[in-house]
Amino acid sequence: FTTAKVTSLHDAKYFFLKEKFGIKQAKIYGDSNQWAIQRLEEIVREEHIDCAFHRADALLYTNDEAKYDEIKNEFAVAKEIGLPASFEKNVTGLPFPMKTALRFSNQAYFHPRKFILALADYISKNDGYIFENSKVEKIVDGDVCVVTTSNGKIKAKKVIVATNYPIYDTGLLFLRMGQMRSYALAFHTDDEISSDMFIGLGDDEITVRTYKEAASQWVIVGGQSHPVGSTQNTDLKYKKLEEIARKSFTIKNIDYKWSAQDASPLDRVPYIGAIQ
Repeated sequence: FTTAKVTSLHDAKYFFLKEKFGIKQAKIYGDSNQWAIQRLEEIVREEHIDCAFHRADALLYTNDEAKYDEIKNEFAVAKEIGLPASFEKNVTGLPFPMKTALRFSNQAYFHPRKFILALADYISKNDGYIFENSKVEKIVDGDVCVVTTSNGKIKAKKVIVATNYPIYDTGLLFLRMGQMRSYALAFHTDDEISSDMFIGLGDDEITVRTYKEAASQWVIVGGQSHPVGSTQNTDLKYKKLEEIARKSFTIKNIDYKWSAQDASPLDRVPYIGAIQ
């Protein structure tokens, strides 16, 4: 349930980061994302993981004139902090017009499940253990940390909580997080489509990336986001996304559809660091 893009381009964010936190912090955010892309590629190469890892450009585009300045501002900050950014007009690559876009070169996409299975195999072969179906019920910090699960206890010098939503939350982080629901479709098409990744900035503009397997070309289209818990109708959201997709691409059948729920801090910066 992901579009599996590995990119430093996260909608229009860098201008916001500069305005709220300063240019130094915006650069740290960008540099850490660029480092992560490079490190993922190194792991894939070093461990010979067959997970369809490919480098590709990522573009934030819009046809909404009200959004033009937003893309220009984003480009200016991205260049200032050294990201591989360019500002473009009348972009090609999809079977519909894109009047303005911000391009980040040399980003990536991959097949996450194939990567995770290889990672699990690596952990198991190197004296590591993976416990499934073991809900964490309590974590006690200290010189020796104790993790209590539904199936027993684990002691460790260090514990890393790496979850989409906090499961150990002494600082009440959940009160400072919002959740967004978004929708995606996957289908075959014979249309000529760039292998780059595209993110639409307007309300009804879509995200697009291709996935190729053997002689088949798939297209993954996403959009129609809304806050979780609102009165939005899921079926109507799928129908609206399919309507936009059919206007944009030559489609016989929608083969797959899914929704994703993304948790995000209200200040748009990930919670990383020691839990106090």
